[in-house]
Amino acid sequence: MQKSRSNWILFFLITFFTSGIVVMSFAFYRINLVKKQKDARFNLTKIVQTTLKNDHLPNRVFCELLNLSQDRPVNFYHFSTKKAKGCLEQFFLVKTADVKKMYPDTVFIDYTIRNPIAFIEDFDNLSIDEEDVVFPFLPYFSQKDLPRFYLGIRSCKIGKSLQSKRLDLAKITLQCMVKYMQIMHLFIDTSKAFDESFGKREVVVTFDEIQKSAQEVHTVAWQLRLNPKKIKSQIHLFLQLKKEMKTSQERRVIDLRMDGLILVPKN
Repeated sequence: MQKSRSNWILFFLITFFTSGIVVMSFAFYRINLVKKQKDARFNLTKIVQTTLKNDHLPNRVFCELLNLSQDRPVNFYHFSTKKAKGCLEQFFLVKTADVKKMYPDTVFIDYTIRNPIAFIEDFDNLSIDEEDVVFPFLPYFSQKDLPRFYLGIRSCKIGKSLQSKRLDLAKITLQCMVKYMQIMHLFIDTSKAFDESFGKREVVVTFDEIQKSAQEVHTVAWQLRLNPKKIKSQIHLFLQLKKEMKTSQERRVIDLRMDGLILVPKN
């Protein structure tokens, strides 16, 4: 009985001292944390970013999105990487983001940026990526000779996927064009592709083809008028036809919309 009581007393003392050490350690941790949260040495002052694309966002964009500024400094211990990740992924240009803190004053951001594949000419300064998400081009990207789509649409939402049969048709046309030719200044108009009048339905493709020879490199200007239901076959027909045509300095207009009839205006 005496031995059992001694064991209980020993157990109580060990538990008491252990709990005391834990409480004191936690209190010391909290006091030290509060001091660091008020210490300017732990204010976030640097952003390190990495991305797989050549295009990258300026650090000022991240500062604005994450509310980081010299006027209102954010402490290392107050900064939430989880909230920062969610904030960045809500931005229309960022597909994915991973945010970490680097002691004592740095935010590390690894992200994937949306890659513009074409301009939407129905609106000023809007582009789309391969997922059909709409976003402003400038001031986030440098000037590029991207294809231009005119769809004949009246509205779209920035940061949202554009659902349009005319866009789908423009992308199919783009794929066919760049697969077989080296081109620049490509403009694809699908605004009348689904017109109520069958006679008005067409896809108009305007572009400059880069042609190379042993002596020189020159461009040939073309405009194709295509049947929306026969884009691929008519582009193949054009490729065969242009081999037999003489080079011209003027833009050549080729109308392939009607079966069995090719309209080629004389220069």
